[in-house]
Amino acid sequence: MHYDGHEIEYLYKNSKNRNREIKILAELNLVDKYDICHLLHERGVLDIEKGTCSQKYMAFRMMSEGKTNEHIMDKLGVSLNDVTALRQRYPSYDYL
Repeated sequence: MHYDGHEIEYLYKNSKNRNREIKILAELNLVDKYDICHLLHERGVLDIEKGTCSQKYMAFRMMSEGKTNEHIMDKLGVSLNDVTALRQRYPSYDYL
């Protein structure tokens, strides 16, 4: 089953648990949850919540743009250790 962007946006906006909905939409569309985050971000509906898929997505996006750890830390409101750990955990992740 594959949903188009409008359907994904609608389901995400009307979900009671948006984090869980991202995972469900990714599974239904046979894509990574970061692909769903990317689509939702491009459509302007992604909420950034601490400790969520959307926050990691935004960190990956900023990393791909060449932003420093300090910049990412300030923008997302996380510690420098969190950003450093994310870079270490996903050293070869294709940051979008």
